Amino acid sequence: MKNQHIIAIDFFLPASPEEVFDFVILPENMPLFRGFFLIPGIKHVHSSHTPRSVGCVDSITNTDGSFHRSVTLVLEKNRKYELEIGKIVPVGWKKSLANPLEGFAESWTFEASNQQTFIRRKLFIYYRAGFLNFLLVHFFIKPQLYFSLIFHHIELHRHFRCL
Repeated sequence: MKNQHIIAIDFFLPASPEEVFDFVILPENMPLFRGFFLIPGIKHVHSSHTPRSVGCVDSITNTDGSFHRSVTLVLEKNRKYELEIGKIVPVGWKKSLANPLEGFAESWTFEASNQQTFIRRKLFIYYRAGFLNFLLVHFFIKPQLYFSLIFHHIELHRHFRCL
């Protein structure tokens, strides 16, 4: 079994599951993920398939010049979106910070709830074995990823409130 940490966040957006799902999976909307502190935001996404389908590979350039790849694993219209994030190529001094990381998996589920959408979002952080790696991920990387997700949710909420 892989070494992992999980971040799970539940939130609501003021729109239908169809609107939220269609917005979240579009590459041009992914730069709403702006990161936090040392976690870079998304600058540009190039997808291998349009429209998105299972097996779609995204090449992602981040705001700090680093890049990574994501692969769509599950795509159930208006219900579920899962992806695997890997091939992380950090730049500069962040190379040593990203060393314990093996990759990520992300899961989004969407449910209608009183003219809103309830979203359960999980991020699985996979890291290499070792006590130092555990400490680095648990106390340094995971909290920054948590706040990155919170700020992303705020940006999504702003988008749907302004419609």
